[in-house]
Amino acid sequence: MSTQTTSRSESREQHDNLLSRLAGLPLALAQAGSYLRTTRMSLTKYLDLYDNSRRQLLESHRPLFGRGEENFRGSIWTTWSMSINLLSDMTQRAGSGNRYRNALKLLRLITYFEPTDIDFSILRRGLIGNEVPQWFKDVFENELSFVAHAEILVERSLLNGTAKYATFSMHRVVYDWLCAFDEKDLDEQLLSLAMCAIAFSTPGRRRRSWKGDEERLILHALAIEDRLLRCKFISGVPMVDLGTLTSTQRENALLLVRDPEWYMELNNTQQPLAAVTYLFSVFGKTQTGLQIIDTALARNGQGNGIKDAQVSVTLLLSKATILIHQQSFEAARSCIQSTSNLARLHNFQLDLYQVELLNAIVTNKEGNPRLAIQMLTRLVQFCKESGLGLYHSSTLSAVIELDQILNVEGGKGNTTFNDVNVRISLLEPYVAGVEGNAFPELAMVADNTSSLEDIYYELFITCEKIDPPQAVEFGENLLQVVTGRYGTNSKKTAEALSDLCFMRHHARKDDPRALQVGLQAAEILGPDDGREYFSICWRLRDIYGIARNWEEAAIWGRRAVESSESEFGTQSEDHAQEARALLKIYEKDETWYS
Repeated sequence: MSTQTTSRSESREQHDNLLSRLAGLPLALAQAGSYLRTTRMSLTKYLDLYDNSRRQLLESHRPLFGRGEENFRGSIWTTWSMSINLLSDMTQRAGSGNRYRNALKLLRLITYFEPTDIDFSILRRGLIGNEVPQWFKDVFENELSFVAHAEILVERSLLNGTAKYATFSMHRVVYDWLCAFDEKDLDEQLLSLAMCAIAFSTPGRRRRSWKGDEERLILHALAIEDRLLRCKFISGVPMVDLGTLTSTQRENALLLVRDPEWYMELNNTQQPLAAVTYLFSVFGKTQTGLQIIDTALARNGQGNGIKDAQVSVTLLLSKATILIHQQSFEAARSCIQSTSNLARLHNFQLDLYQVELLNAIVTNKEGNPRLAIQMLTRLVQFCKESGLGLYHSSTLSAVIELDQILNVEGGKGNTTFNDVNVRISLLEPYVAGVEGNAFPELAMVADNTSSLEDIYYELFITCEKIDPPQAVEFGENLLQVVTGRYGTNSKKTAEALSDLCFMRHHARKDDPRALQVGLQAAEILGPDDGREYFSICWRLRDIYGIARNWEEAAIWGRRAVESSESEFGTQSEDHAQEARALLKIYEKDETWYS
């Protein structure tokens, strides 16, 4: 046989062997293109590297793959393993090594979040802390920096882009594989960053839409649930102390929390674990939240100085809050007493105010609103006289809680609590504070970023029945604040528009502004927004009906019927009432529907 024939035969044999090897990993090769392009690696070299990596991976982690070397996951996991090894090699490059090193750290951080929602707006709030690593600051310096680092992972098929800028997702198999590698090597620093990001993204609970805002965050909390349960907290349970931040760091933190999409009170000290465990409790995983807190308390200890005592007090307050939410009042009382004892021992005055507030809440929930009102009245006075003043979060929390109890009890027809003038006098000082620009100044130096909205909302509902024109004025002020904070198209803005529509229509039946703000609310809301959409539909139906515009009244009447059916069911009184209202519209219009 000639040399040329032998060469052709060997070439054909190599070709057949190459095809055979390719056939064994079809999905792995779907990812290979990015490696070949970014590394300029030949296909033969890629396959050799694949074989070597596969053998090593299977030997080290055989239980992860099931039976047989040709297991589907084994093929694609080997491919991603190679991608990380190549990326790791690139960290040694002169000049650009830090970018790849940061990208690797970002990749590992992502396993501490829900992989379908890797959003810059959430992850960046890990910047609020006392010991934030430099690589995290570099990655989350701005959106462009985050996207640039994320794109390094996208190029290697470790991360996927989405339709929304600065938001990515990760394939579940990649995520499972990375979590498997991380199982025995829990990084407390990454866990702390994740906790801070989730905690400082958590919205407040005074507005009606808070639950919808938190639904995505519970998924992130669930991603670190197992890690929280087995974390040793070697360096102590993380505590964010804003008082120790530099002026620049504090300014940056306040800018983050005043984001239009976000709503939260930022106190001088924060315990991220407390916010995360509360997320568990409000979404039906109360025992998980309590177990995590008890584990942290046991590991933190109370005899290692002021810092540990402060952490324990904060955790105990959080535990008491969860127990109240769970209606376990006896256990909550016991927890509050333990908190009080520890706070008094170390003279934590601000925490003692929180203890008194929780005591009043428990008293009210146990069915003794009269005593709760007395307790809260004293607490408000104590806060004012102690030097905290009107605008401190402790004072404000007590004022809001007191006004809400008075409102609820007054609404029950109980004349003892039906003195609206008491509520007005309670809230009136805040109007003067708003007009005197006390709140903008406060937002720059203290922690009540939600004060202005809370006060206008309380004043709005207080004047709703006794002074509708005054309520309209407060509603307009509330709308301005909400629009400035959350944007013109947010659900919270739609809620404020809907409330203002109702109040303007209530104050004056022919107020054209009522229709205008109502249509604005309807434009933002949709059928998926449940009760809010239902409310604006029947309000617009009434407004058009009074104007004898039967065509538009019927349109919104039908929408109200459909919304009530979806929200309450066909057998509900709400649905029956909307159906009757629509029928009356049809009966009054003698031409269009005759």
